[in-house]
Amino acid sequence: WQSLSLKVATLNSEMRELLQRRGEVLQNQGLAQNNFYENFQLVDPAFLPKDPIEPKIQKFGAIGMFLTAAFGLLLALVRDPEVGSILFARGGYGVGRLLPRLDPALFAEKRKLFIGYSDITAFALWLWRRCGLASIHGPMLEREGLTGAARARLLALARGEPVEPLEGKGMAGGRVRGRLVGGNLRMITTTLGTPWEIDTTGAILFIEEIGEQPYALDRSFVQLRDSGKLAAASGVAIGRLVDCESERYPGVSACDVLERALLPEVRGPVVEGLPFGHVDDNRALGVGVEAELDGDGGTLTLLERVVDSDVEDAD
Repeated sequence: WQSLSLKVATLNSEMRELLQRRGEVLQNQGLAQNNFYENFQLVDPAFLPKDPIEPKIQKFGAIGMFLTAAFGLLLALVRDPEVGSILFARGGYGVGRLLPRLDPALFAEKRKLFIGYSDITAFALWLWRRCGLASIHGPMLEREGLTGAARARLLALARGEPVEPLEGKGMAGGRVRGRLVGGNLRMITTTLGTPWEIDTTGAILFIEEIGEQPYALDRSFVQLRDSGKLAAASGVAIGRLVDCESERYPGVSACDVLERALLPEVRGPVVEGLPFGHVDDNRALGVGVEAELDGDGGTLTLLERVVDSDVEDAD
């Protein structure tokens, strides 16, 4: 892990221009120091292999064409021996359509380090449940205003270095340890009923969200409650809930939903306001690593290094 080749690919011309700028920023900010990145390369779409994918996807219009290309691109990067880590350029629709077609054995064998969040939540949970591989829930290249602290934490996790606890505000007291699982709230609920359904048994569930009004937050928490996920968790860590207030129904806030729909269902500590999610100060976390949640002190602490974490008894 001392020398990683970073390859980023996109099929969108506007995103290519943005990522090229971000690549220059990455170099200017010193990410090439200490041989962390050997190079930054934008992969040409012609590089894509012709991997087979279900015909139904190919017939799904323009979206199907994009997903077919994305499928081939992901496999190509996984198979590339020069690539040690794969940093997603952005989130976006379509991850769920690819997951049933991925081979867990291939990903477990190649053991790449994946970094992303938002819609990538479903993929991170797939990696953990199906491959026993930890990953990093952290900022992607599309956000240009990333803070120095968030950037430094991401690099530290990718290098296998220790990081400082995240600080928030305790809503329910107590201190627990458990595997850290979660991500975007809406995406977490989409895994229910799948072979990679989130497993919160004894785990610390972490959540963040953007653009979901209070009624939608409530709906997701009810689904997690009725599926037993909240009761099974040892505690809940809440990141930033961005643009989750309602102008039409201002009488109920996102905080109200946390207090009424979440708190009564969790048997352990709950900490809110932690610095991760759809914000510039998006501090990276490890999906699948051991962590400690302190509801009295309002902190979330990683106890394991992401790059060394995996389990023997993955599903």
